[in-house]
This record gives sequence, C-alpha cells and structure tokens, in this order.
Amino acid sequence: MASTRPTITLITTLALALVGCGDDGRERPSTGASSPGAQTPTVQAAHRPTAPHGGALVALGDRAAYAEIKLDDATGKLTVWLLNDNAAQPIRSPQVAVDMTITPLDAKGNPGLGSLSVSLPPVGDPQTGETVGDTSRFEAEAKLLTDTPRFTGTIKLLMIGKDRFEDVAFRYPEGGE
Repeated sequence: MASTRPTITLITTLALALVGCGDDGRERPSTGASSPGAQTPTVQAAHRPTAPHGGALVALGDRAAYAEIKLDDATGKLTVWLLNDNAAQPIRSPQVAVDMTITPLDAKGNPGLGSLSVSLPPVGDPQTGETVGDTSRFEAEAKLLTDTPRFTGTIKLLMIGKDRFEDVAFRYPEGGE
C-alpha cells in the first residue's frame, strides 16, 4: 500500500504558504515596534502628482491643493493653474490676480541682480465655461523672464474656496512642497 505521508506534507505546506503570505499589496505605516536586528518599516513617500500642463507643481497648505506654474521662456508668458489635491482637476477662484515676486537664477542657481513683481490676471475659457472672476487659470507676459529657465518665487496670496494661502515660496522648474 502506498504511503499518504508525502501527500499530507504537500497539502500542509501549501496551506501554510497561503496563510502566511498575507501581503495584499497595501502600504502600511510603521508600528514603531521592531525586533533586534530587524529594519524598522517606514511609510513610503506619499505619491507626488504630475503637473497636467507640464509645469512645476507647488503644494498649497498640506497638499490641500496645488498651483501649477509654467513659463514659456521664449516669450516670457507665465501661467498659473489652480488644481485640486491630486492635481487632476481645476479649482476655480474669484481672485482678480495672482501676484508674485520672482528672482531669476543664473546657471549655477544663484540669484540674479534683483527681483521683479508680476501680476497675472484671470483668464476665461469658453471651452470649460470658466470666466474672469471664476477661473482656475491666470496668465501674463513678463518679457524680463525670456531666456530665464530657472527662478525662485513667492506667490503673495491665493484664495481657493474659504482657504487662504499666503507667501507660498517655490523654485522653478522644480516646484515646491
């Protein structure tokens, strides 16, 4: 008579492997507990969204929303889009302008000779139904920024819903947290 021991061993091994492999692919934060010699688990870095227009994302508050900044350095056209918390949808604002202070950087990343103030008025878009006073896009030409691919800046004030974001610093083209 043939032995059933190899069959029972195989079934037991498969059952233990399935039960012990409880990884469902979700990220888990550290519990703070660790055994001697084991690495302490950590939360993986939060997902950083991608700028939908190819600009630099600047987090507002604790990533409650984003401002995307894009410069056409050939023409000096500077655009700011206001986006939701995952930078996927526009957020409209009644703001009359987005005011910033910009300091151009040289090739080594050092500040240039001075700063300039730029005021970007709201831009309507008939395709999206956005109008001046109810838009997510602000735009202006700043001829002084032509051939200036890198700069630092501060957005003086952004109003999104009931939230106020003041003195928001960023680097272009890197963006900012």
